[in-house]
Amino acid sequence: MILLVEDDPVTAEMLSQLFRRLRYPARRVGTLAEATALLRGVAVDLIVLDVELPDGNGIALVEDLRPLPWLRDVPVVFCAGDSSADIIERVLRLGVTDFIRKPIPVDKMAMRLDRVMERRPRRIPSPRDLLVKHRVDSRRYVQLRDDARQALGALADALDAVLPVDHGQLTALVAAAAGASVAFDALRTAAILEELGPGRPPFDAQLLREAVKVEISAFDGTMEISEPKAARLSGAWPAL
Repeated sequence: MILLVEDDPVTAEMLSQLFRRLRYPARRVGTLAEATALLRGVAVDLIVLDVELPDGNGIALVEDLRPLPWLRDVPVVFCAGDSSADIIERVLRLGVTDFIRKPIPVDKMAMRLDRVMERRPRRIPSPRDLLVKHRVDSRRYVQLRDDARQALGALADALDAVLPVDHGQLTALVAAAAGASVAFDALRTAAILEELGPGRPPFDAQLLREAVKVEISAFDGTMEISEPKAARLSGAWPAL
């Protein structure tokens, strides 16, 4: 999913139409506060944002959120009318993927989007990925995905519990979710869990909670892939 952070209605509608034309799912927000809330709870593949927004500066948003483990490798494209040397220097210092000056040339933007989306983080493996890499059939794909989603859900429930969770129990839940993610070849998810788990001080339960919520949203985006659909996507017959 692409997150569009743009308060100008004309630019926002133009980009939204472009995303639909290119068949990229997208959500649009108009403020930094909305973007921050979404990025702390929903998995995104690309962030496209303006520099000047009603409640602050888009560059500051990226500076604040870039260190989060689930956002470090997410590509960022800035769209701005101000292309002064100071703005460009700050943007380049962040290591963003692209900077496009307004008014946005639609055809050029389409080409850049395609190029960026090809390099987006590999989060959830496709049925074809697992068939080619591990000879996993459609039934096994759905089973492994559901096992990983269930383990993430159990971890989320423990983190949301009113009563404190035993450190050893939480460590075991993190290990189970990471292991199930590895079995499903969701290696990025496993790496994030291992980095933020209680085994690596300083432990931040809130940060782990947000990371788990984001990863669950990524898994939930694949839940419509049933066993027959997984077979079609992998180019193989369903398991018998």
